[in-house]
Amino acid sequence: MKTFNFIAAVALILFTTSVMATPQKTIDAVFDDKIDQISLDVGVGQIHVEGTDSDKIEIKVVIKTADEKEGFSFGFDRNDLDAIELVTKLKRGKMHLELSDQDDIHQHWILFVPNTLDVAIEAGVGEVSITQMSQDINVNVGVGTVEIKHPSNNFSKLDFKVGVGDMDLKHDSAYAEISSHLIGERFYQRGTAGPELAINAGVGEITIAN
Repeated sequence: MKTFNFIAAVALILFTTSVMATPQKTIDAVFDDKIDQISLDVGVGQIHVEGTDSDKIEIKVVIKTADEKEGFSFGFDRNDLDAIELVTKLKRGKMHLELSDQDDIHQHWILFVPNTLDVAIEAGVGEVSITQMSQDINVNVGVGTVEIKHPSNNFSKLDFKVGVGDMDLKHDSAYAEISSHLIGERFYQRGTAGPELAINAGVGEITIAN
């Protein structure tokens, strides 16, 4: 019986060590391509985009297993993460970014980009924050939160939609009424000139501020 208990204890220790040792990978990249728009496609994770006066595009992506926040990592090893690469597509002044494999992982993107670029983001589940960008912003999130800080006071179009959730407009230019429906909210306003902001969250929260 003592031998059995000892073996069981060792097995438990090994199992716990294997479960808690969650792998992760960091990808760093710098581009100096002359583009007009940058777009991202992210399955699950966090995205932060910050505008700068630099001409360079600086990217950092931290990849973890999807269960990292719970402290578990079943069936996922370092080799799986090592195989994931940053995929970059350039076409007609547009740069599109995504990872080569997005199954069962959590992504944390941090981007410092020229503040004159248009930004387009597609995210399944997660948090998106964009600040100090002066041009068009288009964000679609299935489930999550979107926070935009935009310095402009003049827009050609503002279009914000939340299927289920809340909308918090703190921007000086958002003077029209928010139209509420059964379980969500919609804000739409047209202007004469300036960038366009189009934000859609299926389930979640949208915050727009200066």
